[in-house]
Amino acid sequence: MARHPGTRNQDYEQKRLALVESVAAYVMREDVFLPSFRQMAIAANTSEPTLKHYFGNRSGLVIAVLEYFSEAGAPLREELRRHFSSIEDALWDYQAMASRVSRNGGFIRGHIFGLRESLADNDVFNAYISHLVLPGVAAFAERLVKARGGPVNYSTARTAASMIFANVLFLACRKHLLGKADPDSASPEQNYAMMTSWLLNGMVADPEGNNQNDLPSKAV
Repeated sequence: MARHPGTRNQDYEQKRLALVESVAAYVMREDVFLPSFRQMAIAANTSEPTLKHYFGNRSGLVIAVLEYFSEAGAPLREELRRHFSSIEDALWDYQAMASRVSRNGGFIRGHIFGLRESLADNDVFNAYISHLVLPGVAAFAERLVKARGGPVNYSTARTAASMIFANVLFLACRKHLLGKADPDSASPEQNYAMMTSWLLNGMVADPEGNNQNDLPSKAV
């Protein structure tokens, strides 16, 4: 019996995921820069009509890849949520994480891909923020607000997490793209250490006050 228009094959999701994985592997290559829809179809060993069937258009495909990257980053977000008894321990552990992640070429290339695509497509920009930026910021904010001496409330913690994340991402992307041509001679580790020290002093002296008790329930 013929299928009704608009119905999907039972293996629709599996085929869609396989296409996303192929395209994701392709766009993570260092030599790929804003690939066309046709190039992504070739990389996935399929046709443009097939990609349109599963993703609608190029924007839909790029957003699906960003969602895929977000799912892959779930373990890192769990690490970001770790509870530390003091804001000092929470921030210095994050500094160690930032140094480690900045050496992970795949993590950085995923963000570079999202940023490049975002410049040309507002829908992709919104997806990049929703899938790759805000979840990490929220996870880090949970860590900060739970730590003794950290931000006094979750809203302030999210602001602090956003500021820290933005600086770490910029430094990591700059080092990845410029390499030895970067005029800043300091290593990422040195920059992260200075930033952590400044932020720690700022949180301790926050005029809004800081969290004097371990209250995990503050995070929502």
